[in-house]
Amino acid sequence: VEVPVWISFVLISMVLGTFWVSYKIAPLAFVDQGDKSNLSGFEGAVDVAARGAYPMYITAAIPCFLLMILVEFALLKMVGSPSAGSQYVLADAWSSLSAGTIQQLVSTLVLKPALINTLPYEVVHQCTGAKYGLALPVESVWTWLGALVLCDLAYYWLHRMAHEINFLWAGHSVHHSSDFYTLATALRQSWFQGVAAPLYYLPMALFFPTPVYMAMNQANIVSQFWIHTCLVRRLPAPVEWILMTPSHHRVHHDRRVHKNFGGMFIVWDRMFGSFLDEEDALSVIRANVSKSSAEGAKVQEE
Repeated sequence: VEVPVWISFVLISMVLGTFWVSYKIAPLAFVDQGDKSNLSGFEGAVDVAARGAYPMYITAAIPCFLLMILVEFALLKMVGSPSAGSQYVLADAWSSLSAGTIQQLVSTLVLKPALINTLPYEVVHQCTGAKYGLALPVESVWTWLGALVLCDLAYYWLHRMAHEINFLWAGHSVHHSSDFYTLATALRQSWFQGVAAPLYYLPMALFFPTPVYMAMNQANIVSQFWIHTCLVRRLPAPVEWILMTPSHHRVHHDRRVHKNFGGMFIVWDRMFGSFLDEEDALSVIRANVSKSSAEGAKVQEE
């Protein structure tokens, strides 16, 4: 089923709206262990970070996530599914929402009180970056943008290792356990990955204060929600070349293909040899299916 252009426009508009709402609202209403700011957006984030806290962009975005899931469900009912995997099955969607809820509960009630995400990072930062004057200023927008890019680079290696190391795959495989590919799938997360993940971000502690790292790590995760859909097909070439898009991430979710590990950016995969274009992936899969069918027919003849 061909996806009308207006549907992609609707979803991308909602994605941009989610980013804007989370960016603006988080410092005003969702702050971790600190007083909320009277300012919104970047000024609010700086105000919060200067007091040792950070805006919780994921929490601010959750209502938008749920709304987008409902909109995607309605659009799929309206125009039909563009592929076999782009369907909402109650049991599967419920499993995804349940996994996401459990992951957030464990993070809030166990990992956060145990300081799993912040304590090792803060110790390294105080013993290196802060001690030797390497820490970048919280007030600079370049500090935040640099942290966002490096968070994605760290996430790339975390994500790649989660596919290549069996111990880490035991946790990450939860995210790949669905037979469907919808926005609900984005919420199918494992709490286990959150235990090992902070280790991959420790090099950032040389330069980036803990609140900036925590905030930009959350922003990076928020940016990954929208790529879990079949209703957005190919985007303009410059976008596809730089950003992780639904097209690139659909390749990643094929359990026969371990490629395209970036979170916000696809450039890491292009740099480190793990990129596979969707059209090329389909060609490989079709060739393998044809080969398997031919071998099966040969066995039956014998």
